[in-house]
Amino acid sequence: RPLSASGGLSDLRGCTALISAESRKTCWQKALLAWHNFRSETGGRTKPDLFLFGAAVSACEKGGHWAGAVALLRELREARLSPDRVVLNAVISAFAQREGGWVWALQLLAEMRKGAPASAAADRRASVEPNVITYNAAISCCEKGRQWQMAFVLLRQLREARVEPSVVTCGAVLSACEKGLQWRRSLSLLGAMRQPTSSWP
Repeated sequence: RPLSASGGLSDLRGCTALISAESRKTCWQKALLAWHNFRSETGGRTKPDLFLFGAAVSACEKGGHWAGAVALLRELREARLSPDRVVLNAVISAFAQREGGWVWALQLLAEMRKGAPASAAADRRASVEPNVITYNAAISCCEKGRQWQMAFVLLRQLREARVEPSVVTCGAVLSACEKGLQWRRSLSLLGAMRQPTSSWP
């Protein structure tokens, strides 16, 4: 459907569906155009909800547009909404496309682990705990940033948090070791993967 200001984008549910559709096609530019058209057409009368923010952030993440994801997270917080785990995971994933993005990914993960306020109204809202997808996204950022040491730190934090690692977790850590020429650590982890996670390095 057309993305003009006359396209009926003032409907919150319809705009969310449209942005989600563009996200699946990795068309983050069209998704953000729909977002801005919605804000312009409603003139602030209809406030975006968490679902709309989530769809827009997801579109940016899938399109590798980390700056857009960060801007939306900032706008979400300014709207006194608390980002859920889906939104935060998407922002962390988006940092993989930024040079040095692993630093920002670890900072956001640290806020989640500490139960830091997710918004200005956090005294009335629950904090968001990281899950395996969160850790996988952060480890992938470390892998792309050639930070194999931090990848192992996150693997240890994941285990301490009693989060079960996945195949994606192991693959990202192994890839980080490969880029860091840490062959012995790779072999050690491969051997440990055949054992219970409690015996992992």
